[in-house]
Amino acid sequence: TMFQLIDLQDTVRLSARNDGQLVLHTPIANLPNEQHLAMRAAKLIKQEMTQAQRLNTNTNTSLGCDIWVDKHIPSGAGLGGGSSDAASTLMGLNHLWACGLSGEQLQQLGLELGADVPFFCSQLGTARATGIGETLSSLTTPSKAYLLIFPNCHVPTPAVFKHPELRWPARQGKLSDVDVVQNPFAHQLQNDLQTVAQLIAPPVAIAVE
Repeated sequence: TMFQLIDLQDTVRLSARNDGQLVLHTPIANLPNEQHLAMRAAKLIKQEMTQAQRLNTNTNTSLGCDIWVDKHIPSGAGLGGGSSDAASTLMGLNHLWACGLSGEQLQQLGLELGADVPFFCSQLGTARATGIGETLSSLTTPSKAYLLIFPNCHVPTPAVFKHPELRWPARQGKLSDVDVVQNPFAHQLQNDLQTVAQLIAPPVAIAVE
């Protein structure tokens, strides 16, 4: 698959606490705080540092944090909002708590939260991903303009992947490591999930039409 950063973003703010507590100040309606990806990311990196401390490494795991996530990316829009919030939390706490984790280590942690999280930890603007999204390489893409439409509906990712109408069309080529501008397959790129998304969410079909 290909990942592309765009200039639509949430803002994650972190502040250290001395009591070891993790507190989310911006809950999402109908989503328990413990399922919020920023909270899950904070718990994950703290657990990682706690285990490292048992191995007598020089880490400080007594700190907790206050977390605020100012949402601008619509939830359930397939735009990676939750994944980018998780990655930002991992990278932010790595700095705030002086964990000393490398970019590769952060990407490995991110994979435990979701297949898209390593990309947002990588700080690549455009990337080719293989495996389930954890093996990344930089890509250069041609300059194009895109129109982003949010039809005000939620499309659950699991429902799309489990839908009986999902079909993976046969291809004559694959994304390669070469520059996409020079890749003769680039013009054939498409979103295999679009048809199913239109079936599940009619407003998406209307927007596409």
